[in-house]
Parts: sequence; structure tokens; C-alpha cells
Amino acid sequence: MEFAMTATGIGALDHLGIVVADAPEAAGAFAALSGLPAPQIRDNHGEGMRARGVQYRGEPIGGGTHAAWFSLAGAAVNLMAPNGGPSPWSDHLDTLGPGACYLAFSVSDSAATLEALDALGYPTVQTGRTGGGASYGYGDAREALGVYLEILPGRAAPGGIATPDPAEDAPRLAAIGFAVADAGAAAEGWARVLGLDPPEVAGGEAVLTMEGGVELEFRTESGGGAPVIRDCTLAAPSPAGLPSNSDAEAERLLGVRFNAA
Repeated sequence: MEFAMTATGIGALDHLGIVVADAPEAAGAFAALSGLPAPQIRDNHGEGMRARGVQYRGEPIGGGTHAAWFSLAGAAVNLMAPNGGPSPWSDHLDTLGPGACYLAFSVSDSAATLEALDALGYPTVQTGRTGGGASYGYGDAREALGVYLEILPGRAAPGGIATPDPAEDAPRLAAIGFAVADAGAAAEGWARVLGLDPPEVAGGEAVLTMEGGVELEFRTESGGGAPVIRDCTLAAPSPAGLPSNSDAEAERLLGVRFNAA
């Protein structure tokens, strides 16, 4: 079958969203392995989100999150503990436990991008407005791509999201590793979304490099099922390196293993 590239408007990764059960504990674990200070926990309560018109699957969103934001080079990491009723984050935690829930991309036209994703078979399941009043949404690509796709209005858009700039000594999110049933099929699905040519598959593995340099790594594992993010790679900002790879306790809290490059 001929590969058809799709213009979704998606470019560089803005951040990786990880759902956790306990935001302070998870933030402490990520701070230890990244060498960054643990941030203040933000209370994104459901009442405030509902006031901004946030809906999940056609109904006012049930709850928000306690969130810890880490600004890395390349892309940020957002640790989110659900604190209320139905939401993408509570559904993920209830069914799968802690782990990577979504990848967020900032775009120039969020409505057009969500329409393009819907045409690819990834329906919009959450919509709302940012604090600045701009529209954003979540496309549900979990079955084929392993995550929700959060589509955010970028810095250039009125009311857009301005992700905090990383500190000079912040590590870089270098790679996101997926365990998949078929590396070729998973990589091709992501290539369509990102507007890239599908990569070669060798030894059951494939790699896509997104705009901005973050790599998506696909590794075929037996057992089938939807793709899932198993691990991520952090690159040290200096020869001194990072404090450590994540240990069993950090992996339990985050649901994702972080390796030092």
C-alpha cells in the first residue's frame, strides 16, 4: 500500500504527560534522576477547568490534576496526579496505572490539527480553553499510537501556551521508547501524524526523529496489544552526566523507566 503523508500541522514535541498516583512522591523521584529541583505542585482543579469550558467525551470534565512540571531541553515532562472524576488522566490511572498518557504538541491552528487527526481516525475526546482563552484538545490515538495527542495553541497563537524555558543545566529529553506489536506499523502510524517518511525497520526496531530532535523508538515485543511507552532517555547537559538511571521505586512511581544517555 502506498504511504500517504498527511498535513496535520504537528511539529516539535512540547511535552510528555505522565500520569502518577502521587504528585509529590513522583516529583521527588524524577528530581533525583534528572538532577533538577522538585517544582511546586500545581493544583489544576476541575472547577477551574469546567469554568474554561473543558469537556471530556461530551460532558463537563469531572476532575483536574495535581501537577509537577519539569522544563527539560528538547521537551518538558509534566507529572499529573488526577484529583477528581472522569478525565483522560483518571481513566489512564484507573485502567493502566502510572505511566505515559499523552504527548503534547503546540501548533499554529489547533482546530485544523484536531480535524486532521480525526480524519486519520483519532477522534477528539477532550476540548477546552487555555487560561489565555485559546482552544485546545485531545485526540485519542491510544489504540494505534499508544497515547493521547494533546494539541495546544503555540506561543504565536493568541492566548497560546508558553511552555517555560529550561534552565541552562537541564538535561535533554532525547528519546521516547515504545514497546509495540509491530514496529513497522507503529512507526508508519506516527510518521503519518508527524508528516515524515516512514523509517526502515531492522531487527524488529525502528526510529523516527521528530522536529526538534526527540526520537521515537519502536521495539517489537511479543504479546500484541496497543503500543505503550516503556522508557525514555535523558541526555546529560555536561560531561558530568546525570545522577542515575531510574531505580525500581522511581519506575513504580512514574510507570516509565528513565535511562541516562
